[in-house]
Amino acid sequence: MLPVLLLAGWILALSVPGTASESATLRFLGQTDFVVNESEEAVVRLVVERVGDPVNVTALVLLEGVDTGDFESINAAAFLLSTESSKTIFIAVKDDNLPEADETFTFNLRLQ
Repeated sequence: MLPVLLLAGWILALSVPGTASESATLRFLGQTDFVVNESEEAVVRLVVERVGDPVNVTALVLLEGVDTGDFESINAAAFLLSTESSKTIFIAVKDDNLPEADETFTFNLRLQ
């Protein structure tokens, strides 16, 4: 079962396809279920963790859903040095002041 994020009517799920290299694996760490209201201060905070050998990796977080325009950015990248085990990615929610029904979004984590 995928973790889910409900954004003031939005549900975001996190999935992690294609996140393993020969020596390292990426995964979301910590909070993966969110409920967020649209506001100027609303931010989704995702922590990406590298497990395995201490190698440099780039994590790509890609947002998928019907109305991704509700976010300031639909893609984010984090470069983890061999000395780092995790990195935090922040994705801002856009306050468009439009009444909306519940929406579902998925954050996909990929190893580049």
